[in-house]
Amino acid sequence: SKSKSAFAPPRLAAPRKPGPRRPSPADSTRLPPGFRPPAMGATVYDDVELADFDFDEAARTFYYPCPCGDRFFITLDELLDGEDTASCPSCSLRIRVVYDDEDLEEFEEVAGADA
Repeated sequence: SKSKSAFAPPRLAAPRKPGPRRPSPADSTRLPPGFRPPAMGATVYDDVELADFDFDEAARTFYYPCPCGDRFFITLDELLDGEDTASCPSCSLRIRVVYDDEDLEEFEEVAGADA
C-alpha cells in the first residue's frame, strides 16, 4: 500500500489582483519643473561639492574622478536645468552635485552664456 508523504509540496497562493496605484514622488505638484527622477535602480554613490569638480570651459562640462578609473560628468546646462546627478559613462555609479545657484552664475560667466 502507498503511504502519504509527510512532506507534500506547498500550495502556491493565487496571484493578487492589482490594487489602486500608489502615488509616486513624480506625481507631486511640489517638484520643480524639469524634475527627472534617477534611472530605475540607480543609487547615488556620494555627494560631491561643485568646487571639487574640474571644469572644461570649451565643453561647458564638469568632471570628477570615478573609482572605476573613468570620470563622472555633468554639463553646466544640465545643472542650470536643475539636474544634480553626474554619471560615469563606464560604470553604473552616479554622484549628487552639491552647489549654490551663485556657483553656477560664476561658471556661466567664465564659459560664456551663448557658447
